[in-house]
Amino acid sequence: MRIIAFTGYSGAGKSETSMRINRLFGYPIIESRPILKKIARENGFQRARECIPAIGFERFFSEGRKRTVDIINSTNDFLKPDKVIIADLFDRKLFKYLKEKNVGLFSCDNIKAGSGKGFDCESFFQKENTCLVE
Repeated sequence: MRIIAFTGYSGAGKSETSMRINRLFGYPIIESRPILKKIARENGFQRARECIPAIGFERFFSEGRKRTVDIINSTNDFLKPDKVIIADLFDRKLFKYLKEKNVGLFSCDNIKAGSGKGFDCESFFQKENTCLVE
C-alpha cells in the first residue's frame, strides 16, 4: 500500500489537493484532524491543543496512530485500494508506526501543498527511506 501524505500550513491546499486526487482516482482520504478532535472530546476537551497538555503529547498522538491504522485496516480486503491519502499529516511518527504494524507494503509519496514551510518534510521522508514527490 502506498500512503500519500500532505503536510503544510492551514490554507496551503492539502484538503483541496486530496479531494482532487480522490475524485480522479478514487483513493480514500483519511483526515487526521477529525480523529484528533474526537480523541480530545472523549477526554473532555473541545480542542486537541487543550487535551495534549492534560494527557500528554505521546499518549494523545499514540491514540491517533492506532485509530489511523484501524481506519486503514477496516476496509474490506477485496475492496482495499492500493493507495490511501492522509490529507493532513501532523504526527511525525505515524509512518514508522504504520511500518511497525505492517499496514500493507509501505512506501510514501509526500506531495507538498502550498509553501511547504512546516517541518522539514524532505529530510524526514528521506530518512524514512521513502519517496518524495514535489
